[in-house]
Amino acid sequence: FVRCDPHQMVASYTSSNTYIFDIETGKQVLMLDTKANSDSSGSNQINRVINHPTLPVSITAHEDRHIRFFDNNTGKIIHSMVAHLDSVTSLAIDPNGLYLLSGSHDCSIRLWNLDSK
Repeated sequence: FVRCDPHQMVASYTSSNTYIFDIETGKQVLMLDTKANSDSSGSNQINRVINHPTLPVSITAHEDRHIRFFDNNTGKIIHSMVAHLDSVTSLAIDPNGLYLLSGSHDCSIRLWNLDSK
């Protein structure tokens, strides 16, 4: 669910397509531009998607070691980073939206300070 808009939800697929849907109508509201920064191997599978608790931002964890941040109003990528040495498989964010926790197949868990981004 999109925390800053309770009438919307975000869904991602192994094809790396990510959409925001209106819960009441079931219609697609927006497609996030998740394929824009795909690597040459095409390994852009999304393993996890979460939403920022206070901002209109979706955050995705990818098979290609990246974490990407998307604007829920435009669908455009606003930040991308190589976060781990292997696939990023888990994401969690604190209720205030200040810290992001990521887990990976590289057997590491990393804590990111979103305030310093």
